[in-house]
Amino acid sequence: MTSLKTSCILWVHQKQGGNKVLDKNLIKSIIALNGDTQGDLANALGISETSLSSKLNGKQPFKSSEIYMIKKLYKLAPEQVDNIFFRNHN
Repeated sequence: MTSLKTSCILWVHQKQGGNKVLDKNLIKSIIALNGDTQGDLANALGISETSLSSKLNGKQPFKSSEIYMIKKLYKLAPEQVDNIFFRNHN
């Protein structure tokens, strides 16, 4: 049986590529709606606030393990993860 983490990582791998961009406003809204700050999320991910800022601004990509942690932390549905991390660039 495949674990949820493995399934999520495989799903992320399949979604990567093409002209996909991060929806920075959506992830920031989710952070705020959950009563967290970017610092809280950075701590949960085990990265610095500077590193998280770089990821939110599209300068560095999120790792699949970080996307999985965000999905788990904020109890996001797969469609929400898709909308945040894999939005088509117009």
